[in-house]
Amino acid sequence: MAARAGIVLVALLAGLAGPVSDTVARPSTSLARVERVVDGDTVVLAGGSRVRLVQIDTPEPGTAECYSRAAGRDLRRMLPAGAVVTLEADPALDQVDRYGRLLRYVHRAGRNLNLALVRAADREASAAADGNFQIQISAPPNSREVAIQVSDSQGNVSNYRVPLTR
Repeated sequence: MAARAGIVLVALLAGLAGPVSDTVARPSTSLARVERVVDGDTVVLAGGSRVRLVQIDTPEPGTAECYSRAAGRDLRRMLPAGAVVTLEADPALDQVDRYGRLLRYVHRAGRNLNLALVRAADREASAAADGNFQIQISAPPNSREVAIQVSDSQGNVSNYRVPLTR
């Protein structure tokens, strides 16, 4: 069970590794000003455009899910109203989601905030999926990969590493 869950998790996180290709397309970038942070993965820009931080998915505010309020608070600390950011499109991914939000890496003062959210305070997140196994994810500062450990109630452990390219 743990191995199957780990494979699914690694497949979901594999997008962090970026495209596998011999040719590297140059990402397009643009400058923007933040109007406000909606939640832990979405911001509104001056002019009204909405941006979803690509490859970041946080619980929706107002839900009983863990980290829903903290996710928005963390992003607000990184992106106060009026902050100037660089938006980076990833040519290997969709440019707009089904809600019309731009999908972008967001940089402020040269710092990739998408990665900063994953690495925030060298935090390790543990989540018990259905009571049968536990998933531990960590991304230490200055690391170029995310470490994932999946363990089940019988002591079986699987370890995965997903390289970060941005």
